[in-house]
Amino acid sequence: MKKFIVIILMITLSFIWTINVLAQENEETITDESIELVDVTVLPDSPLYWFKLLGEKIQETFTLRTEKKLELMEKLGEKRMAEAQKMIEKGKTELAQKTMERYNQRLQKMENLIEEKGDRIQQKLQERGEQIQNRIEQHTQVMQRVMEKAPEDAQQGLQRALENHRNRVQRLNKAIEKRIQRREEINQNIREGQGQQYGQPVTEDQ
Repeated sequence: MKKFIVIILMITLSFIWTINVLAQENEETITDESIELVDVTVLPDSPLYWFKLLGEKIQETFTLRTEKKLELMEKLGEKRMAEAQKMIEKGKTELAQKTMERYNQRLQKMENLIEEKGDRIQQKLQERGEQIQNRIEQHTQVMQRVMEKAPEDAQQGLQRALENHRNRVQRLNKAIEKRIQRREEINQNIREGQGQQYGQPVTEDQ
């Protein structure tokens, strides 16, 4: 019984520590040629990294609003990019590739969220869609510069990971643009309907 209590206590303390780390990473930033990046503290080569991923999964599960979930996916994607960058700098290119794949999974979740529930956040996408696209493109440029400094024997795998990333970004951009276009069509229909309501002629079938 005592051993069970100790285990539960250790898990609880570890979880609290993980949440604190996540909070710190959300607040701290570093700068790479005028681009702000999340300053990650627990990296994929850390034995505690799985605690971090577990904390993110719980955070994702309890984020219910579509708008907030999209923002969370964006932040977690930024973390994966920053982690991949640090892994390349440390010469751990295989971990960098795996982390890039996790980043792509975040982008895919963003795409799925926009396609499935985008009608709930069309206005938000219209306001921030271009900003999201630009920021992801900036991150991609940073990653490209970092990859160029990697060992030559690791270049092929990293470039393949980057190409997969670019393909995923293109699909996300199309999903965002599709929703923005739909929002604009709705606004246009509303304006036309208001015009008809206030006396503009309406063509009827004869």
